[in-house]
Amino acid sequence: MAATNPAASAHLSHLAQVFAQYPIEVAHGEGVWLYARDGRKILDFYGGHAVAGLGYGHVRWLAALERQARQMGFQTNALPMTIRERAAARLAKFAGLGLDTVFWVNSGAEANENALRLAFKQTGRSKAVALEHSFHGRTAAAAAVTWGALHTWYGFPRTPFDASFAPRNDPAAVDRFIDRDTAAVIVEPVQGLGGAYDVGKPMLQALRRRCDEVGARIITG
Repeated sequence: MAATNPAASAHLSHLAQVFAQYPIEVAHGEGVWLYARDGRKILDFYGGHAVAGLGYGHVRWLAALERQARQMGFQTNALPMTIRERAAARLAKFAGLGLDTVFWVNSGAEANENALRLAFKQTGRSKAVALEHSFHGRTAAAAAVTWGALHTWYGFPRTPFDASFAPRNDPAAVDRFIDRDTAAVIVEPVQGLGGAYDVGKPMLQALRRRCDEVGARIITG
């Protein structure tokens, strides 16, 4: 299937054509199905970059959206809101990491940038390590630890810190890449854009061990 959509070009002319698009003009969704304007019914295994994997049109989901929209769509973090507190408590419990607090941000890239910032501030070090084939975001710091970004689309004249990339499937190589100049190691336990690749327990354990040895922070992002 060619990743182009000439049929949609007329009414998408004001959108920057950054991404190639598949020839599926979606009209609506229902359950696990997408319905195209040309009448096709398509089983959706994708879920929109995996951030909206709740299906489409579920009555309880729609009711929850309507209920919250009638109460409040958005308000600044400078004002307390019970719903944010409830969500933070549930997330902390679900994570099972013994965490007490949650800080809400807008995207994974922003979360990774904040985690990296904390690691550099806490350790006073100057280097980060990621894994080959990783993707951590398109902002300046997140892209600096994204595999291949510097040679293709990074765009900035320099990165905000030094970064290196260890093999994703070689626990024995971990000690060569992570040393006492390393502030943080950032890793996806399952790499998304890297091919839905499971980094695996031996590699994650090796990263954890080495970070503990040298005093580096480990970030799962």
